[in-house]
Amino acid sequence: MKQLGALAAGAVMLLAAGCDGTQMTGEGGSGLAAAGSPTLSSHVAPVLYTDLPNSGACSELGYAYEYKINDPTDGSSSDGALTVTVTINGSTFDWSANGGVDAVVSKGGPNANVYFYSPAETSDDGLHSPLNPKNGKYYGLSHVSFCYGEIPPPCEGEGCEPPPCEGEACEPPPPCEGEACEPPPPCEGESCEPPPPPCDLEVCDGEGGGTEGGGTEGGTEGG
Repeated sequence: MKQLGALAAGAVMLLAAGCDGTQMTGEGGSGLAAAGSPTLSSHVAPVLYTDLPNSGACSELGYAYEYKINDPTDGSSSDGALTVTVTINGSTFDWSANGGVDAVVSKGGPNANVYFYSPAETSDDGLHSPLNPKNGKYYGLSHVSFCYGEIPPPCEGEGCEPPPCEGEACEPPPPCEGEACEPPPPCEGESCEPPPPPCDLEVCDGEGGGTEGGGTEGGTEGG
């Protein structure tokens, strides 16, 4: 009976170690097992990705914003909107933020662990980079990206921008051709000559000229 009890207890311990040492796998990735190593954070299990880019990982995952920290150390930093505090605990790290975070990308070695939060979380602990199968330890942490703000779906229906114009009605008019499009010929003849300049008042005043020339001055001199 004692042997049976010991065997049963050993089986339970193996099952427990197997559950703790299993990593989920993301699209395009392959699962890696860390037997006997804690792989669960306080809130979610990591998903292993083998094909995420070093820059733009959050966009690749469908999030609008990414705050990336290279070679993370203890302390707080911000991208102007999201402020994050990171605490390094040996091979794992904890984080807290002033706003909701939808995912955390923990990059180490050739792959990355991604922790998804739904709904968004403001803190978590026990996160780590993927396991190095050669030595059974986590890869050194190269950078951590905090993803937040989901990209909205494309607008459809009323209130959205109209679709691009298509068909004959959208084509520009053809260039003008024929007599109606030719510029008028240059003006010729008397009707095209410019009008004379405006007349000076003293020269053009007929009554004034008669009075001065023939009347007043002439009469005075003659008498």
